[in-house]
Amino acid sequence: MKIYVFGCNLCSIVCPVNNKVQTNEIKEVYACWSLDENVRKSSSSGGIASIFYADFIKNKNGSAFGCSYEKDLQLKFSRATTLKELEKFKTSKYSQGYIGNTYKEIEKDLKSDMYSVFVGTPCQVAGLKKYLKKDYEKLLTIDLICHGVPSQKYIDDYISSLNLEEVPDNLTFRGERDFFFSLYKNNKIIFSENSNKNTFFTAFLDGLFYRNNCYSCEYANSNRIRRYYNWRFLGTRQGNPF
Repeated sequence: MKIYVFGCNLCSIVCPVNNKVQTNEIKEVYACWSLDENVRKSSSSGGIASIFYADFIKNKNGSAFGCSYEKDLQLKFSRATTLKELEKFKTSKYSQGYIGNTYKEIEKDLKSDMYSVFVGTPCQVAGLKKYLKKDYEKLLTIDLICHGVPSQKYIDDYISSLNLEEVPDNLTFRGERDFFFSLYKNNKIIFSENSNKNTFFTAFLDGLFYRNNCYSCEYANSNRIRRYYNWRFLGTRQGNPF
């Protein structure tokens, strides 16, 4: 059992910024999307993340890790083991997700011989790889082609500046209202504005307020962090995995 001590400097030791991370040259490229119209409608980018998440839970009794807006619209990573829990991972989130104990939870699942899938930005995947220190056959990591991430504080300050009568409990940028900054309360829209009119969305798309290291990101290239995954693990149809 690992024992973590405050001040152990482990975060700096395994940080991908302080360590050269192994990347893979892309060998094949596929265009794909979910065959389920409802999944596509409620997701972004064709709902592909939902397919991987659902496969690991339905067909492998595994765990899935993604991020969602939680209390006070704080973007955090969490664990899911049921299809219902996967709903919160849907659609793109355009701010920095808080990792917390996610890497530790993934390691625990893998050491319990569970399948596990993690979807995040390249630097988050690199951080997980360095934390684990070795490859696990039952782990699938998927790194996004990242546009850069602003701080959570920008989200908090922007929403505060709207002076809404109700306190929102959910936020979407993509999905059914695609490229709209939409705030919800009890599944009801209380504010929604098109990306080309919305201040936050426009600033994000124009790259005005990313984290400093995003402007010189070493992962902004065609090589990817994840190792190539053996497709035989996916519960797919012959000839058409999606």
